[in-house]
Amino acid sequence: MAGAQIGHLKLQHSGAIGRGFGFNNLQGLSAGTFSGLSRSRVLSFDMSHGFLAKLGPLVFSGLPELRTLHLLRVLDLSQNSLNIVWSAGGCVDVFHHLDRLTALNLSRNNLQTLPEGLFQGLVSLQALDLSGNLMAMLPDGLFWDLHSLQLLGLQGNPLVALSPSVLQPLQALAFLNLQEVSLICHCSLWDLEAWLHSTNVTLSGGKEGITCIVPTPPFPGIPLLFFIQSTCVQ
Repeated sequence: MAGAQIGHLKLQHSGAIGRGFGFNNLQGLSAGTFSGLSRSRVLSFDMSHGFLAKLGPLVFSGLPELRTLHLLRVLDLSQNSLNIVWSAGGCVDVFHHLDRLTALNLSRNNLQTLPEGLFQGLVSLQALDLSGNLMAMLPDGLFWDLHSLQLLGLQGNPLVALSPSVLQPLQALAFLNLQEVSLICHCSLWDLEAWLHSTNVTLSGGKEGITCIVPTPPFPGIPLLFFIQSTCVQ
């Protein structure tokens, strides 16, 4: 790839660019992987639907304009194996230099948790897709720097609880998808229900569409508002 002038780089699927240059050969990215693109102006990366399970500490060092001019706007890492990377405590700073990134897709990576500080410095991020992962909880401080975030996708995660304090740093949040999560009906969800009905954020499926699961057989799902009003209001 030496000397190539590329604005949009797509490495989607193992056979997308031929057997010699696909995700079968890109299961781990290191500092030298993109060294031939030092003069390119890459604005978007699509590395989805692969086998990516390793990120070197200087994976973007071969793209100096990415690193110093912060040109990258869109990064799609969906449907990889990034759970292996972050569960081992590696590459927590992989996004820290991308302060002009506006869209990040981490969906379907089997993520059970996300490390503290992972999104540090993503001050321009407007859309974050975390859908289809395995996260049961979101830690406070996860979204601390995401003051520009407008769209957050959490659908399809087995979230058993969600504190409004996690969402508090998202000052620009306009759209939130909480469909197909697994909130457990408990009065500790009172604060979340109050936030949902006081916020101007648009919810996929509407505010009345947020449900929780009764933790007794046959484990029915009921509207969160109904549960709070019928069980938790004295």
